[in-house]
Amino acid sequence: MQDNINHPPHYTFGSHEPIDVIEDWKLSFCLGNVVKYIARAGRKSSDRLEDLKKARWYLNREIEQLEKSAAQATALVQKLRDDFVHPLDRAWVDEGAAEIEPGPHTSSC
Repeated sequence: MQDNINHPPHYTFGSHEPIDVIEDWKLSFCLGNVVKYIARAGRKSSDRLEDLKKARWYLNREIEQLEKSAAQATALVQKLRDDFVHPLDRAWVDEGAAEIEPGPHTSSC
């Protein structure tokens, strides 16, 4: 008897069901859907192209999220650099740090 709830036939055609692969590989929601739609392409319905387009949509979304995260990280690093590193460097130089004798709390390097 076919089990359309726990083991639908469009996912049980090989030795591994997509859900097992997705969980084992600890894929994100979007990448999990990429695997799911590629695996079932042309099996759940005859419209293979629709499933592949869905897979592409989720892949593009994953890429966009990664690019956004990278851009946010770059912006954060720049903000931290601007807010903390550069002002401290300027203050250090402005106060004549080069004339300060190295002590137990400073390095001569």
